[in-house]
Amino acid sequence: MDSIKQTYVKTDKPIELVINMVINMVINMISNENIYNYIIYVDSDKKTIELKKYLNVSNNEIYLINSKTTNFEIEKIIKKFISGTKNGIITTDILIYKRIHLQNVNFIINFDLPKKKSLDIYLYRIAKNSPMSSNRLVINFLQDELNFEKIKKIENNFNIKITEFVNQDFDYIKLN
Repeated sequence: MDSIKQTYVKTDKPIELVINMVINMVINMISNENIYNYIIYVDSDKKTIELKKYLNVSNNEIYLINSKTTNFEIEKIIKKFISGTKNGIITTDILIYKRIHLQNVNFIINFDLPKKKSLDIYLYRIAKNSPMSSNRLVINFLQDELNFEKIKKIENNFNIKITEFVNQDFDYIKLN
């Protein structure tokens, strides 16, 4: 996990403002020529739809995968994602439960931290979607004290440090 820069943004702002923060980060991130693919994880189907709507408004088309997406649709999306038609996916943990691994993901936003089996799911989210030799940036949005406690538990369990996000963290991906 040495090639993964893990960060957090602690916020108590309303969800609409957090969505705007994510949109601005994604726009900043996709202007970086070293970004290949990115995934935004959320905890509900409803949030995948809301976030996709906001991101599409910002001229950043993105794929959506949630529990309502059929296996056939998921296969089509994955093929297009791999081919580079679009370089972003908003998803719940459905990819994890279906054991789908995506290559060359070097930017991950955990809009919501995992609810169930949080340590295992967190590790899968950040580590299974790219070769270990590539640098990845992870941004975790912490919207309450419970999420901050989860981050501390993750740090302790994996003996890592998750730092507060600063804009210069985007430069970490350039080291790839």
